[in-house]
Order: sequence, then C-alpha cells, then structure tokens
Amino acid sequence: MNMGTHHTRRASPSTASSAGTWSPMGQSAPQLVAPDMGGFTTLMISHVPRLFASEDVAAELTLYIHDSDFDFVYVPGTDQRNLGLAFVNIPDPQLAQCVCRDLDGRLWTNAVEHAMKVRPAY
Repeated sequence: MNMGTHHTRRASPSTASSAGTWSPMGQSAPQLVAPDMGGFTTLMISHVPRLFASEDVAAELTLYIHDSDFDFVYVPGTDQRNLGLAFVNIPDPQLAQCVCRDLDGRLWTNAVEHAMKVRPAY
C-alpha cells in the first residue's frame, strides 16, 4: 500500500521571481512580513481534492509560482485517495509567506467546489 505520493525537484536559481516582485494575477506583492508568520518555508494546504496526487498539486502551484520556487510536494494518502492535505516546501521564506497569503481561499482550477486553505506547517 502506498502511504502517499511526493514530488521532489532539485532547486534551481530563479531569475524571474523573488519575494518582492512575485505577483499573482498581475498584483504587486507587499514587502512587509507579518511578525507572527515570518520564517516558515513549508506550507500545509488543506481541502485538496481527494483524487489529486502530488503531480496535480505541483501543476496547480505552477499556475501561480515558477516550478523552481518550490522543491518538495507531499500528498499523504493511498493509491486511490489522498487525505485532503498537501505539504509544499518553498525555500525562500518571504516567497512562502506571499504564497500562503495569496493562495489561501483560491479555488482549485479543476475542482471549483474546493477552496485551498493554506497555512504554515510549523
């Protein structure tokens, strides 16, 4: 029995994205770091559609950030269904904070009945 799927990528330098310039849908990302949320790099995403594997979550993330900006995606579950969670590592803490803030509440593109709930995974 498979206890989950994970997607690991070797991190490569990104010249197109940084925490100060990353912008979903053409919006500018604020430069401020919330004092109670700073310093994290791993995100927990809940409300993941049950048939999604790590590759599906990674594909969804690449709609918002470059694939070189995250280096690990883990979706716990079995071969048939996940547990509704995903863990994503974004090595840049400022970018992780922006992604956490900006993706929280967004609908999954292939499952519009589900809104992402994105939190730091401390």
